[in-house]
Amino acid sequence: MFSHFLNFVRDLYKYKGDVLCLQETKIANGADINIQDQRLLCFQSDSRHYGNGFLLNKYWSEKVHRTWKVNDRICVLQLDVSETFKNEDKIKLISIINVYGPTSQKVEKDPDELDSFYKSLNETINCVGKNTILILAGDFNAKIGQKQKIDTCIGSFSKGKRNNNGEKLLELCEDRDYFITNSAFNHPSRHITTWTGQFKDKDTGKVVSIFNQIDFIICQKRHKHLLTNARSYAGTLTNSDHRLVKSTFKFEKGKLWHTKKNTPKTPKINLANLTSSKVCLDQYKTGLNERLTTIEQDNNNSTVSDSWTNVQQAIKESAKTSAGVNTCNKQKRTANDTISELSNRQKDLKLQIQNTDNEERKIKLRNERNRVLHTIRKTILEQRNEELEKKVQKINEANSDNAMFKAVKLLNQKHYENPSVEDSSGKLVINPNQTLEIVADFFKEKFQNKDLASIASFQGIPRKLNKPFTSEEVRKSLESLKNNRAPGGDEISGELLKYGTPLLHKSIANILNRVFEEHETININSGELIAIPKPGKPKGPPKNLRPITLLNTIRKALSIITLHRIRPHIEEYLSHSQSGFRPERSTSDVAWTHKWLSAKAKKEDVEIKITGIDMSAAFDTIDRQILLDIIERIVEEDELRIIRFLLSDTVINTRINGATKERPFVSNIGTPQGDSLSPVLFSVYLENALKEVRTILPRPTNELEKTLPTEIAYADDVDFVGLNFVDTEEVQNTLHKYNLLVNIDKTEFTTLSRAGTEYKNTKKLELS
Repeated sequence: MFSHFLNFVRDLYKYKGDVLCLQETKIANGADINIQDQRLLCFQSDSRHYGNGFLLNKYWSEKVHRTWKVNDRICVLQLDVSETFKNEDKIKLISIINVYGPTSQKVEKDPDELDSFYKSLNETINCVGKNTILILAGDFNAKIGQKQKIDTCIGSFSKGKRNNNGEKLLELCEDRDYFITNSAFNHPSRHITTWTGQFKDKDTGKVVSIFNQIDFIICQKRHKHLLTNARSYAGTLTNSDHRLVKSTFKFEKGKLWHTKKNTPKTPKINLANLTSSKVCLDQYKTGLNERLTTIEQDNNNSTVSDSWTNVQQAIKESAKTSAGVNTCNKQKRTANDTISELSNRQKDLKLQIQNTDNEERKIKLRNERNRVLHTIRKTILEQRNEELEKKVQKINEANSDNAMFKAVKLLNQKHYENPSVEDSSGKLVINPNQTLEIVADFFKEKFQNKDLASIASFQGIPRKLNKPFTSEEVRKSLESLKNNRAPGGDEISGELLKYGTPLLHKSIANILNRVFEEHETININSGELIAIPKPGKPKGPPKNLRPITLLNTIRKALSIITLHRIRPHIEEYLSHSQSGFRPERSTSDVAWTHKWLSAKAKKEDVEIKITGIDMSAAFDTIDRQILLDIIERIVEEDELRIIRFLLSDTVINTRINGATKERPFVSNIGTPQGDSLSPVLFSVYLENALKEVRTILPRPTNELEKTLPTEIAYADDVDFVGLNFVDTEEVQNTLHKYNLLVNIDKTEFTTLSRAGTEYKNTKKLELS
């Protein structure tokens, strides 16, 4: 699919276009992809014969305000030019309506289809509003013919004879004061023609060529003065019986063409050099020790926050000096000289075919052009195979696991669609800034509960920890971090801390101890929220996006230290029925328990009832104050202070496509996702809720029921077991006290029993 679209890109480059309107794309599932510097947006089509879309260059793809599909024949693209027309406050948008009109044959079979099409088009025009530069473009399948005296919407240089579809189009243009741009300029006839075809004359039997003008670009009359040229082109690379129609609008200098201010991106450290080269690693450790030693000598009276900032800076500078930074190597598919020559040759042959009336010569030219096209396809295939062999060679030459991983990732690289969401009115928004706004507001509402009080980072008077952090604890926690994980907002990856020196471990331990001794916080509770589409869910609604939070690496290390400290207390508190997030426990325990219950039902010849409940976004609904009250009864004072610090307000920035919304919000509900401590805290929270649920469940009435487990739990999935189904309403009310919401629609009721014996009494019938 990518190679097919590449011709669109080349045509847009060649003919210096900004926005290309596409009809009859015939893409069933639609597409929203970046090809080189351009963005292709095709809408899903209900019919394999239809489908519209747009191709935008880099400048205008960043100006997209919103776009939506009306039906298989009409779609809309709106471009934000609010900064462009600074002296014309009313002009905020350029609205382009992409049109594919019904053919004359369709209208003959169903006359109502033409009326239905123009009714939808009028409704769409009304929807885009008045304060916009409106452009209609596409294949109208309408012949407007030459200008007549009463016509005010046509220029002097149209061609052909007017038909019924053309009358309908002119009626629309006259009513709304529109102007057909590609009828206004005196060009040769071949530059006015937009579609060529052939038909066989019934009388003579000869094949006759047809040259029609049925594709148009239409603007409002009040914007006609902006038009500088309009014509068609027959030499496009895209294989189509239609010609490219191009209209050029020139806006006042200084109002439209503003150069984009490129915001410099922070260069990423080349971690592959750090992990694969011992020389780079030794240089990193040496440079880090030198910088940390200088910090210790100069910062005797510095604050905790300043000390942590200096350590972060030392880590980054040492890594950049020793390992370097990654260079941006965007791979673009570019045609070689051979393909360019062959492409020009096939275009010349195409023009010769269109301009000759000799049938024998046409056949020869078509055969020659087919051979050229076959050679182009073969050359492109050879070029791709050569690129593939180079990638495979890189994998073979890789001398480390990290390099191998990156090479394989490059080999399997795919072109992912840009995330698009719908606004409150159901219209698709693909402008990155507005998409970011919608997604950020959605998750702010989800992760911020105004009815709940925020958790303070500290409580009581400042004092030292009874059991201060040690360098050894820090070292072990950092060594347990996994490689190749995305860093948080501080842009310090796990490798930079993991391969640090004992002096770094000591510095981190001292800073963490000072945090609790002086009650001065450091910026480790911030996170970058990335929204990715949920598999199998329709695109558009923000609720179908899954949030992934990237936490700072030092926070992950602190969570690991805390988890090691509280693990014995947690294991003692949790019941045997919980198998999630526990050492030497897994889903195998749950599967084995269900298997045992099935065997028990068969052996005792009883029916065992299992009520499975599903909780909605359980990790995201936890009341942090209730959790702290529970934890206080389980762990020691130091660990309670640390957990309180980790549960204090989490500052979230939303990121999409590498762009971050610099309007953070504070999350005060749920366990902060992204570290190893949060799932364990949830298990403790759920265990306390289940203890209260057990008090409302019926007590066992016989010895058999006493041998059955009360419930089977794995993370937030809970199955209640008994000889009767439990009252889900009572369970729901009890869990609601803990802000845990049961999804009633997904509640499952299962009965385990011995299989019937009817099949044993079935006699085999033989037919004679």
